[in-house]
Amino acid sequence: MNPQSVLVYSPYWSTLGGGEKYAASLASALASFPSVSVTLLTTEAISKESLEQYFGISLSKVGMEHVSDGTRGIARHSAGADLLVYMSNFQHIRSRARKTVLLLQIPYPRITPLRVAARLLTGELREGLKDIARHRLMFSARATVDLTIVYSRFVHDTLLRNFGIRSAILNPPIQDLVLKNVRKRNIVLSAGRFFRGLYNDKRYDILTKTFRSLSSSALKRWEYHIVGSCSDDADSTIFLKELRRENEGFPVFFHVNETHTVLRRLYNEAKIFWHAAGFGSNDDRHPERMEHFGMTTVEAMSAGCVPVVINKGGQKEIVEHGASGFLWNTLDELADYSARIARNEIPIAALRRQARQRFKHFSVKQFQSEAGRLFSPLLAGKP
Repeated sequence: MNPQSVLVYSPYWSTLGGGEKYAASLASALASFPSVSVTLLTTEAISKESLEQYFGISLSKVGMEHVSDGTRGIARHSAGADLLVYMSNFQHIRSRARKTVLLLQIPYPRITPLRVAARLLTGELREGLKDIARHRLMFSARATVDLTIVYSRFVHDTLLRNFGIRSAILNPPIQDLVLKNVRKRNIVLSAGRFFRGLYNDKRYDILTKTFRSLSSSALKRWEYHIVGSCSDDADSTIFLKELRRENEGFPVFFHVNETHTVLRRLYNEAKIFWHAAGFGSNDDRHPERMEHFGMTTVEAMSAGCVPVVINKGGQKEIVEHGASGFLWNTLDELADYSARIARNEIPIAALRRQARQRFKHFSVKQFQSEAGRLFSPLLAGKP
């Protein structure tokens, strides 16, 4: 009996972001199914080995093929496959596989003709055209794919409310990153891409500003480390350069395009984890600017790093306020919770234990079990 052929495609592999880690993890999980052959498809110049090294994921049972001609090439390549799993933020793929699964990352707001016209009239031609493509993708999610998967209840509810999309929630798999014999140090940590964009900006500008304001008082003799990938586009490189300039003379350290080994070490050394995606944005008007889930938050919790994260988006589904970390609404609250932890006014040992306990709800084992429940009917040919 020939194995079932599963293709997994992301047009964004080279960005090395959370979505790419999710897609690679899903490919690895599906490859563990009996009689299933999984292949990553890429239209970019990136190797499977680089994904393994950066994300700390084994893809030994997964193949990889480079395909030319963008999404058209992916569509042609899907012919004859049993299942195509593709991730997209706006591009629709006319799949020729027997079954198709769409991974939707972003909780888009309503896309109306007025919104598109406003973008076009204000010179945002590219985003206006993308909105038209996104509207088509949302229709595809309702009408032409066999299953739509999202990361979190937040994304699920937003897409259902705005587009009538009924999706399945598959929380990202989080590895247990705790290391033995690594001592905690006075470190605040953040992790995520360095970029400026219309959605999911990590807001390192306000986080570094908050750290600088505390560096002579509550966080004196503390360090702030930020780990993330940075593309070579002009906006991203300029943003990173500005961050470096603003933080000269302060114990703020940027770890750009580092390996997963470096990030894991810092998770285990850091006492506090900061996250601010969505700060300054309205949840209803701009849900796309919120953190869609919060993979790095859970990774930090697995290593006993206490999360002090913004009370928006998927973060609210992860952190139990006051038990496994803190959710803040204002920068004053961010500073206050962090200062109280640093001054030992809050029993950090209990927080660390609860953070690790909470992480187990999002473990790799839980992900594999849920992926099996969702994908087995598709691979078995059931409706």
